[in-house]
Amino acid sequence: APRKPAAADPGAFARRLAGADADTRRRLLSDLVRDRTGAVLGHGTAAQIPAERSFRELGLDSLAAIELRNRLGAETGLRLSPTLVFDHPSPAAVAAHLDRELAPAADQPDRTAVRRIDELAAGLRAAEPDPVTARYVEERLRALLAELGGRQRQSAAPASDVDDVSDEELFDILNGEIGL
Repeated sequence: APRKPAAADPGAFARRLAGADADTRRRLLSDLVRDRTGAVLGHGTAAQIPAERSFRELGLDSLAAIELRNRLGAETGLRLSPTLVFDHPSPAAVAAHLDRELAPAADQPDRTAVRRIDELAAGLRAAEPDPVTARYVEERLRALLAELGGRQRQSAAPASDVDDVSDEELFDILNGEIGL
């Protein structure tokens, strides 16, 4: 008989995926799909569920397919199609589908960087720094922003018009090229 789902912490799996490299994310998703498939079928562990074997060969019926879809949706936070396991007929295919859905978009900031900035902001707010510390933190953050901005300017394509270049950028260019 299928096991009842454990009370899941909504977002716990997403937090595990956040900041994971592509290989780790794919492994975590494969483990998740195989584990939940095993749970729905009453097999126990992910190790007992071959990733490439079809859900039909594993004995997943329509009712179990809906249960699996619901569990995966709860874990990932995705709204998944009722035909998920029919559209993607193996644990490996479902994991690949989830990876495409959950992978960071190219135009989105790195999740690890965002998480670290959020943690820093929360920590600074909680610390309620005195004015001297607040000035020091501000100076450090401005220096970091200048450093990051400098990297961006170095990797960006050169400006095509002198009017597009700030005085600071012009002096940086001159310093770099003729050592002023």
